[in-house]
Amino acid sequence: MRTFPISMLVGLLLLPTARAQEARQKERPRVDRYGDPLPPGAIGRLGSLRFRTGGQVRAMDLSADGKLLVTSGQTGRPERIVIWGVPSGRRIAGLADGLPYGASVSLSPDGSFLAVGGNPRVAGLWELESGEQIFPFPGPPNTQIVSFSPDGKWLATATAAGVVRIRNAITGESVRKIIPKNIEADRMRRSFETLAFSPDSRWLATAFGSIEVMEVDSGKEVLEIDEGPSGGYAALTFWPDGKRLVLVEQTRIRIWDFPSGKKQAETTGLGFTRGAFSRSGKQFAVGAHDGMIRIFDAGLEKDSSLLIGHQYTVSGVAFLPGDETLISTGWDGTIRIWDLARGKQVNKSVGHEGRIQCLAFSPDGKALASGGSDRTIRLWNLDTFEEVLVLQGHESQVQAIAFSPDGSRLVSGGQDKVVVLWDTESGRSLQRMPGHDMGVASVAFSPDGKNVASGSYDRTVRIWSVLTGEAIRRLEGHGNYVGPVTYSPDGLVLASGEMAVREGPATIILWNLAEGQPMRKIASHERSIVGLKFSTDGKRLFSWGADQKLLGWQIPSGESIESGPHIPSGWSACALSSDSAWAALLRYGSGWELVELATGSTAFEPSEPTGFGGAIAFSPDGSRVAAGDTPTSILIWDLSPIPDSPDAVGTAEALWGSLADEDGRRAFEAIWWLAEKGDEAVTFIRDRLLEEPAPELIRGRIANLASKDFTVRQTAFHELKGLGTRAEGMLRETLLKDSAPEVGPRIRDLLSALHPPYDSFPSETLRRLRSIGALERIDTELARTVLKALRDRSTSEREREAARLALARLEHR
Repeated sequence: MRTFPISMLVGLLLLPTARAQEARQKERPRVDRYGDPLPPGAIGRLGSLRFRTGGQVRAMDLSADGKLLVTSGQTGRPERIVIWGVPSGRRIAGLADGLPYGASVSLSPDGSFLAVGGNPRVAGLWELESGEQIFPFPGPPNTQIVSFSPDGKWLATATAAGVVRIRNAITGESVRKIIPKNIEADRMRRSFETLAFSPDSRWLATAFGSIEVMEVDSGKEVLEIDEGPSGGYAALTFWPDGKRLVLVEQTRIRIWDFPSGKKQAETTGLGFTRGAFSRSGKQFAVGAHDGMIRIFDAGLEKDSSLLIGHQYTVSGVAFLPGDETLISTGWDGTIRIWDLARGKQVNKSVGHEGRIQCLAFSPDGKALASGGSDRTIRLWNLDTFEEVLVLQGHESQVQAIAFSPDGSRLVSGGQDKVVVLWDTESGRSLQRMPGHDMGVASVAFSPDGKNVASGSYDRTVRIWSVLTGEAIRRLEGHGNYVGPVTYSPDGLVLASGEMAVREGPATIILWNLAEGQPMRKIASHERSIVGLKFSTDGKRLFSWGADQKLLGWQIPSGESIESGPHIPSGWSACALSSDSAWAALLRYGSGWELVELATGSTAFEPSEPTGFGGAIAFSPDGSRVAAGDTPTSILIWDLSPIPDSPDAVGTAEALWGSLADEDGRRAFEAIWWLAEKGDEAVTFIRDRLLEEPAPELIRGRIANLASKDFTVRQTAFHELKGLGTRAEGMLRETLLKDSAPEVGPRIRDLLSALHPPYDSFPSETLRRLRSIGALERIDTELARTVLKALRDRSTSEREREAARLALARLEHR
């Protein structure tokens, strides 16, 4: 019978327990370094939640007093509308799950209520304090745009069909229905700020084709301007004195006198998006698709300053009281406050300003690197959770990163087709390695640190010299984009996997690096291959893919191995521990979970929803997991729990009993307590693991398997089964010799029981293998001595393999 690799069982011993998790949560701080709360079980956050939406901001509004900001768009959380404190940037509340992407929003003048456009379930008036909807806007058609009047008395809404209603802002009752002329459906669909009340709330202007101004009380049209648009309408607003009307279009800004309709000024440009006046009316800020904000004088005659910071489209601008400060939002997911006198951003950027694409722990586990769509790589200190370096050099999003074996170098690959080598001490770029014809999807260091492999959308794998930066091999053989790449522990074999597979299975290629040729092609996953990982001894390769499966392969034959139950489906990112024993699965919107690969059961999951980012990683020793919190921040989770006191878990003998318990959580609790006791626990384990039954006893029991007395035979069988792996050597030796015909099948049954599926291991086998896992966790000189003794002297093949792999992992730490 094929069995799951023993390394997976031993690795299970590093999983946390419920009781120890609770103990740790009581002692750890519950806030990050910026004062924002951490979910239970997390020990730190990399990056900040302050003014970080986690996705594109499509619409915004600022309260009249400048103390509240509301944003609409992607947030990295279920709520797509978020209320922020200004200037702190603290997230105050999230409203309205299930909103359409980028709904129109408008705050009441006193900041107590929020009008929301969208589908009938969420469109309406919401109270900010309670987070409850006061009244809905009926549909269909859906309400597209909303706007409060400056006096708070009226609320204007426009449907996707272009019907404008003026509503009582208290009751929601429609008091006036207006159908503007010359409505252009496409322009209507893309509008957010094309309803504008005059400062005295007497007039309402619309821009859905021509510009029309109506009297609110009577609904009478008093002005129509139809000069033909130059591009999509972006924003319509009255001058603060109410005597002029301003329209921001894609390619120009125009000003008309009101109520005469005479054009007063016009300026042209490219890609304008939103505009806003200062409270005094002396300045006009305009955002653009290039991420820049231009500040004009009142007559649009002079572009007085340029604010540079947003990476993509500016989706909103507003002046704070005093006219000296501007707040802006963008598709890069950031909210920025600007000092206009200095032309500088006031609120300090902390962490990534775009989606985090990849994570990598340093070999010593003391640092973490993250790469993002903001084209940067950031290095984090995991003792202080501070950002220590920002590496800049890629011209497009960073998609892959990896540390060198000694941690002194970092390699990255980006959508810009370039592989870059960095010094992790100074942050300096050491080598730029262009050559791929399309974006780089993956990078990996060779075990000796002399070479780097990269996989690309151009369907090739390149091998680069770290010393010269030159491509020393170009490996061709894939029929689809190349996804993950990874070296075997001896550096002689490289595995690469395909992604973006449309027909047929995705292929894994094992490359003979000495010859630069494929040595094996493996038809594997039904969809893209997401990750690849060699076992510590290089005899197995594990792969996981977009088909939500984890598969194992024998090396070098490429034959499939039994991999136990499939990991649960529904994950967006996956990481495998260094011992290939457990997986961390990240799920958008519902957090992450730690899964025991032997049984497919969940060993840990946060008690609160987290994990809205797109990357997850294990530390080299398996004691920590880094998982996306929002698309721009990372949570660090400690998987090495604080053990309970001896009185809480019982005597040493009770602990020894727990190691054989079918309840994995009890066994894990015992493991962690033993690990905390160090060499005291090693001595305890050694005396039991190395204690072997007398050979004469085992031979006698084997001889009794041939007894004609049924009771004697059954007693011998169960006693041998109870000895577990300690009797394995003599059983195999007897099986090879001539024996009574009836004895062979009984011995084969016993040996089969020693190598069953993981969920049916004999209790004694579980205890001994878990003990080996405890020795690996303790990692003292004495613990290594005991592991070496087991590797060399154990009569069980399984125990020898477990001890050998544990020692190999310890040597790599």
